[in-house]
Amino acid sequence: MENLEILKGIVSDETYAALEAETKDSKIRLGDLSTDKYVSTDKYKDLEKQLGKVNGALTEKTTEYDTLKEEAGDNDFLIYVPN
Repeated sequence: MENLEILKGIVSDETYAALEAETKDSKIRLGDLSTDKYVSTDKYKDLEKQLGKVNGALTEKTTEYDTLKEEAGDNDFLIYVPN
């Protein structure tokens, strides 16, 4: 198993040796979350790209809304206010 050494000093030597023996052919990888490396770089870049697209669409729709609001003019008379 890759990155098993991050467990040294956390578990006993006996437990570490047992884990090492049990996982020697394993493809499991441990990650040290204290390094703030929670997401792969590729996944982060994909999400960043997606966020950029969403922000672009939001900006475009906000501009469309503002334009339509200007073109509509004063339409306060359409608001119903009960007596």
